Parts: sequence; C-alpha cells; structure tokens
Amino acid sequence: MFKRGEFIIRRTDFKDLDMICNDHFPTVSVIVSAYNEERILPRTIRSLLKVDYPKEKIELIYVYEDTCIDRTESILREFARIDERIKAVKYHGGKAVCLNYGINLSKGDVICILDADHSLDKNAIKRAVSRLYHDGIYAVRGRPRVINKKDSLIARITAIERDIIERLIFYGNHVLNGFAYFGGSLGFFKRELFEKVGLFNSDKLTEDIDFSARVYEAGYTIIIDPTIISWEETPSTFKGWWNQRKRWCRGWVQCAIAHIIPMLKSDISLARKIDGTMTWLYNFVPLLTISFIPLCITAQILNIELIVPPYLWALLLLIPLIAVILTLIADKRSGESFRWNDIMYGFLMPVYLMLYGIISVSAIVDEFVLKKPHIFNHTEKTGSMLSN
Repeated sequence: MFKRGEFIIRRTDFKDLDMICNDHFPTVSVIVSAYNEERILPRTIRSLLKVDYPKEKIELIYVYEDTCIDRTESILREFARIDERIKAVKYHGGKAVCLNYGINLSKGDVICILDADHSLDKNAIKRAVSRLYHDGIYAVRGRPRVINKKDSLIARITAIERDIIERLIFYGNHVLNGFAYFGGSLGFFKRELFEKVGLFNSDKLTEDIDFSARVYEAGYTIIIDPTIISWEETPSTFKGWWNQRKRWCRGWVQCAIAHIIPMLKSDISLARKIDGTMTWLYNFVPLLTISFIPLCITAQILNIELIVPPYLWALLLLIPLIAVILTLIADKRSGESFRWNDIMYGFLMPVYLMLYGIISVSAIVDEFVLKKPHIFNHTEKTGSMLSN
C-alpha cells in the first residue's frame, strides 16, 4: 500500500487486479468540461452510458461554456432528458474554472476528470476505483489512446507518440516510482485529495500538470494503470497539432518555473526529486539542441572541424524507432495484434521530434521574451473514428 512519503519500487500485474464487489463500489462523479464539442459528444456520451458500473452510483456532470456557438448545449440537454445521470450545467471561465465548478457540484466519493472527446472503455471505471481502494492510494491515471489515427499523417505519428508516452514512459515512471503526472483526462481521484491539495489552477495553461506537481509536493502519488483505457481524438491538421503542442509546451515551462523549487524542498524521496527535476527541465533541452546550429555555422566560417561520432547520429535516429518497437511489443504481450504499419511511420519520429523541439523553443520565447498573454486555444474536433 502506498503511503505519504513512501518510496517503494515494485512491479504490479494489472491483469490480476481484484475487482471490488458490486455492493462496495463507491459513488463516482465524472466531470467533463465542454466547449463547441458537437462533433464528438454523441459518441463520447454513449460510451459513458454503456460503462459497466452500477447506474445508481454514477453521475455525469457536463460543464459547458456559455460562449459555445454550436449544438453543444442542445446535445447535452437532449441526452440529459434521456438519462437522469447526465447533468448539463452552463458556466463561464475556461477549462480549469469549469472543472472546479463541476467538482463543487458533484457528490461522488471518486472524481473522474475526462475530456469531452474521450470515449471510455466499458470496464474503465470499475478498474480505476478497484485500483484506488485495493491499493489504498488517492489518484490513478489510465491510458488514453488515439481514435482517429488514419485521419492524416500527423494524426498517425501523434498516435504513435501517444502510445510511446503512455505505454513506456508513464508506466515506466510508475514502476520506478518516478514523477508520473496526470495528463488532463482519464484521471480518477478520491474526493479528499482535492480537499488536501486544492482544485485546478486557472492561471496555468496546463492546469493538469500544475495539479500533479501539488499532489507530489503534498506527499501523495499518482499511479498508472495502462489497462484503464479511453479513446481520444488527436489533431488531424498540422496547424491544430502545432497550436495544441505549443500550448502544452508553454504550460509546461510555466509549471516548471513554479514547481521545481517547491518539489526540491518537499519531503518526497531523493530519487523522485531527481526524476521530477529532469522531467521539469526536458522542455528546455531544445534550447541546447538548437544552439548547436549556430555553433556549426561558426565552426564552418572559422574553418574549424567539429567531430561528431557517427554512432551518436545513429543513436539519434535509432532510439525513436526502438521506442516504437518496444511499445508494439508491450501491446502485443497484452493481447493486441502487432501493428506492423507503425514501424514504417516510426522512421519519421526523428523529424517529428525536431519539429517538437522548434515548438518548445517557440513556447519559451513567447513566455519569457515576448511575454504574450496566456490564451487557451481550443483544439478543433472532426468526430472521426478511423483508428486502424
């Protein structure tokens, strides 16, 4: 059992999770913030209505922005008339503010935070609450997967990136008791955790990362269970991907500045402090990478030869591909078919990571040099379900 301040390295066989008996299931409140989501709401709401969980112990609270200009409100009202578990609430103030409003309205012992474009696996809630109460923890995060990977090339590559992050990096952090953060959706929390660490911070572009940091600083942990699954939509256009990732990068550096010192001063273990510090700093790495370009130009002008070992270039090209293959093998061992097509797209990962580096630098410039205002850019959805 995890306790505050503990550092335990252990492996967990998620397949052998003992489910809670039906009579002992806690009440669950699913909180969803929605803004102009008419294309995806019918799919995602139906998935929630089909989850395998006692109907009398679940409520679905949709807090939608009063500035919606599509059919979001009418769709939510229609579903609310069909099923009394759905509560459609109009509010104003952005995602974090809407989530906080929903949490304050909710009655569940467990709070599930879900993005509007996520369709839940049938057993997701049962597995999440069983994990919470059997392991004596306060927060568990599942594995979001991409539902529209065939929409475009950028959707396919971001789907592969998502699989690597969720299956290898997040789960690896859990196994090694590192800093495994909540990624904004598919998070399940005991209500008392919000009472201990507070609600979401609307001043941050990535309120989820800020909340995760406060969870760890308070001595708690977030575990990862990759068998708790939802299906989300990733941006299908380069512009949509660029805007979303830039918001993520900028929000990340905001949280890094705000939390790197408090985390180092907290009572968590030294190993977790080191892992957390490395995690906070990774969005600043592209600054060093891009600085290599003027260095090469200067060396060329001065006729100085820069010797870069061939194996270094090979590693830079091979490591992303290896990560793709390891992810596919892990999913194969979980009973899925081996996705051979992903290996071909894996060769594009180095180029993708270079573009991500440029986004990171652009976000840092916006935050610290240009000091642009913090604007939450909503990611447009298509409602596509091309997942194969």
